[in-house]
Amino acid sequence: MKIEGLEDLERTLENSSKNFEPEAKKALSRIGNTLLRKVKLKTPVAEDYGGTLRRSWKMKYEERLVVSVINDSEYAPHVEFGHRTRLGKGGNSKNPKYKYKPKSDGIKFVEGRYMLTRSIEEVEKEIEEDLEIIIDNLWE
Repeated sequence: MKIEGLEDLERTLENSSKNFEPEAKKALSRIGNTLLRKVKLKTPVAEDYGGTLRRSWKMKYEERLVVSVINDSEYAPHVEFGHRTRLGKGGNSKNPKYKYKPKSDGIKFVEGRYMLTRSIEEVEKEIEEDLEIIIDNLWE
């Protein structure tokens, strides 16, 4: 019995182990940039003087093969997930000039925009294609 092609298989496995990390980093970079682009497009911007929330999105390399898309704006979670409003029940100022006067038809809760959540869901569908590209490149 003679087995042929073991040397070729060994060479292919060696090459794929050497090329895995660079290929994975390229794919992570592509995925991270895609997510960043999508989340920025979905981020709301105030008409008058807005854009801070959108400009605050960043992609950051955490560890060897970990990429994070973050927003360091302090109000980003409130826009993402929503928040309640005071409707005039808060306000510690004794000066009537600074007391909030609620509207009779005021909003009790501002719905979240879920710009990151929706973008992640979209990108997750595309990740499978990137993994196939990595695998194809490794076995060449």
